[in-house]
Amino acid sequence: MKKKRLVYLGRLALPLLFVGALGVGCDDDEGTTGVTIADLVGTWVATSVVLSNNELLPVDPFDLVAVGATVTLTIQSNGNFTFSATNLPAPLMDLEITGSIEITSNNTADIVTDDPLDPAEATFTLSGDNVTLSIPDAELIDFDADGEIEPFETVDLAAALTRQ
Repeated sequence: MKKKRLVYLGRLALPLLFVGALGVGCDDDEGTTGVTIADLVGTWVATSVVLSNNELLPVDPFDLVAVGATVTLTIQSNGNFTFSATNLPAPLMDLEITGSIEITSNNTADIVTDDPLDPAEATFTLSGDNVTLSIPDAELIDFDADGEIEPFETVDLAAALTRQ
């Protein structure tokens, strides 16, 4: 079973997903057009982070921001990112995660963390200083806390972020 540690029951690691949504576009070196990493550099704050499509969630859909969590994502010009989530509802714990973004097209990106051969993929829409993203079947929460995220533990993720 492939293991991608984006979020555990005791840890939340949505940064990987946000970065995927924000780190989209085309590489300037390839002469293509579209969103580039340069368009995404900065600090982004989530206005909503909705998890859905899993009966193990406390409520389906479940918005982390609506219950008081603060989620931020900082993207550097080289594609590296830092994600932090604080004030998460119990039993989730605050966390900070780092990684990098691999641009795959104008509206998708791979998020690379501890397993470069198994990146997460996100789709997004960038409009000025706002971005929305979607990640179906995201390996985010280890509901049974066994150290692996099983297929029955995947959730769909939809988020909105604003650049500060």
